[in-house]
Formats: sequence, C-alpha cells, structure tokens
Amino acid sequence: MNPRFRRLREAEIAELISAYVKNGQSKVDTTRVTGISRETVRFHVKRWLRGDYEDIPGMLMPPDGDRPYPAPTSRPIPEVEEQPDYLERGELILKLRRGEYSLDELAEIMKCSKGQALDLLDELADSGVNLHQFAGKYSIAKTPIQGQQRHPDRFEFPSDADGWFKFGLVSDTHLGSKYARLDVLNDLYDIFAEEGITRVYHAGNWIEGVAHFNKFDLLPEAHGLEPQVDLFIRDYPQRPGITTYYIDGDDHEGWFSQREGVEVGRFAEMKAQKAGREDLKYLSYMEAFITLRHARTDAINHMLVQHPGGGSSYSESYVIQKIIESFQGGEKPGVLVCGHYHKMSYNLVRAVHAVQPGCTKDQDIFGRKKRLHYTIGGMVVRMKMDENGAIARFLPEFLQYFHRGYYRDQWSMSGPVKQAPITRKADLYAR
Repeated sequence: MNPRFRRLREAEIAELISAYVKNGQSKVDTTRVTGISRETVRFHVKRWLRGDYEDIPGMLMPPDGDRPYPAPTSRPIPEVEEQPDYLERGELILKLRRGEYSLDELAEIMKCSKGQALDLLDELADSGVNLHQFAGKYSIAKTPIQGQQRHPDRFEFPSDADGWFKFGLVSDTHLGSKYARLDVLNDLYDIFAEEGITRVYHAGNWIEGVAHFNKFDLLPEAHGLEPQVDLFIRDYPQRPGITTYYIDGDDHEGWFSQREGVEVGRFAEMKAQKAGREDLKYLSYMEAFITLRHARTDAINHMLVQHPGGGSSYSESYVIQKIIESFQGGEKPGVLVCGHYHKMSYNLVRAVHAVQPGCTKDQDIFGRKKRLHYTIGGMVVRMKMDENGAIARFLPEFLQYFHRGYYRDQWSMSGPVKQAPITRKADLYAR
C-alpha cells in the first residue's frame, strides 16, 4: 500500500519525527530515508510542532523553550505553513510524461521558484529519466535520442602503432532470463582476459526486459526495471583490465524506455558506478559509431555497433546484406557489428566487414514459436587498418558453444566451459 494512504502507528510516527530531526529538519531527506511520502511527513511534523504527540512513548520533544532538542545542525526549523507544496517526484514524472510544460508553468505547478524547478529537472535528467526540452517546453519522451554521444571519448578506438585492433564482441546476453547462459558469458570473458583484450563491445539486449510473453521466463528476482538492472550489475562478468561498452536495443531493455521514459543504459551505468563497477560503459541507444583511428598516421575509419529491429529472414546473411546495401554512399562504416538476430556470421559486402557475434541465451519458447535458431557464443576480432584508413586485414574468430547438456562430459572447441559462474544463483541456472 502507498504509505501516503495508510495510517501510521505511534511507533512509526516517533521514528518519522526522529528521522526528521536527525536529517536536519529536511522533509525531502526524511521522505528519502523513511519511504513515507512528503505529504504525510509534512502532516505529522505540523502536529508534532503543535504538541499533539507529547504522550507518544519515545517521542522527541518539539523545540519549545527549555525543552531538549537534539538537532544536528543549527539551521532553524521553518514554519510548516511557509513550506512550498512540492509535487512528489513520481507525480512530476507522470505530469511530464503526459504533457509539455515551460519552466514558468512547472514552477507555478510546484509552488516553488524557477531555480528550484530547474534543479529538480536536472536531478531527473541525471538519474536517467529521458527528459527533453523542445521549444522551451519540458517533457519526458518514450524513447531516448538514437546514437547520442554523451561521452565522446568512448567513441574513439585507437590502434597500436602498426594499425592493429583487437577486441571482443558479445550480444543478446538477456540477463534476467532463465535461458541466459552465464556459464558461456563468463567463459567468453575468461578467454578475452587470456587473449589480453581490453575492450568488449556489446551489441544490445544485455537484459531480458519484461513483456506480456516473457514474464514466466524471468528469474524470480528479475521482475521490473531496477531488479533487472541490479542483477545485470551483480552478474555481468568483470575481469581486470577489460571494459565493456554497450548499447541499448529498442526491445527488451528498450521496452522499459518506452514504458517508463528512462534511458535504461544510462540508468544502469549510474547504478553500476555507485556499486563500484567502472568497467561498464554505456554508449548510446540503438547504435553507436565508433571512430577507428590509426595511432601513427591519424587516419580514421568507423565501426557501427548496431541493434536493428525486425525478425530474422530466410537466410542468416540476408538482413545484414540489406542493411549494408541501404547505407548511403560515402558514409558506410568499415565494420558493422550487428546484434538482435542471435546469429553468428561474417560477410564482406560493399567493402563493409559485417559480423554477427551470436548470443548467450538458449532457445526459449518464443524462439521455437517464431522458428528462430539461436547461435550461442561470442567473437574475438583482429583487424589491421592501413596508413590511409582502409581495413586491409580482418580476422574474425568465432567462439561457439552448445546446449547445457553438451558440457556434462565434453568440452567446447574454444576451451572448457567453467561450471562456477560468479553467483550462486547463476550456478543454479547454468547447470
């Protein structure tokens, strides 16, 4: 039940007032600490100041005359009637999802100054909310800006002195699904570490998301946006020296964006940093153009990491060929990394080296229904750029895996699959 609409017991009122005093008489901080709405906090603080709660056991005495008041700061307690009637954060998000408002309109609605309204808008944007301003009006869009480069340095990939690049590729890991193969994903990262790889690019669908057709495919702890992001931070492989650069798909994690108005990849990186994980770096929504730069000559080319939409075709390479054929002349990338289809392939079309890195998810009921074949694995790519920027040599290495039962008595061709993933829960579902 929403705490705003439930009656608080005397002990809960005493705890609320104690939290209010300990947090410097801040209703905002009291709401954050207790989880009780600001409206309820305001109501009980007002009654406490009026002396209505003197008979409650354990209740702190209000600041009146010589009564003790263990306030941690010297900031005076403002009169309750003078406090602005701020909207709850959730109410503001709901309004911005339903309409567009100028800063003046928001300040009037929130009964605060324009500066305070702008501070709250900045707080929403920093927390991952997909907040945008168009023609002086603020609103929350259903989808993030496609391909936006919030951190331009992440989109630069320099070669070694001789023009060689080496990196790992994964896609469609679908963490949160009962079909996700954490054993395979961990083994891939062990291989990446052994190979001395420092960059891994993830082509989207790093979590399973929630839709009407996959609710029963989810792990018990993976129902909802924050639970899946927390699971991603907890379970996604972490190896010393390796940084994973990932994009959002417009499906799976993208479903959350469309429903909640949140740029999920940015939200996940923010939570990962708070958890001490600096190895997970968000690129952008749906696609990211990576600048490949020759370290000695400064010549450049581009690699497009993409999570396209639509279903698979009758031929595994057909969709990839059509994507490349659709590129505008003079703007084709030298390399295309394509997720989404759960396939593993290499094609050279119109001088574009195109790879599909496979997935780390077993075939689910949806896949069987749609007659979709999943290729389990990842890739290591070595390539050489010549002094003028052309990709002259390209060596894709496929790391392929098979169904779980295969590894009971046998080994993968690319190395042993370790049956000790990083969490006990993952170990349960990896067998």
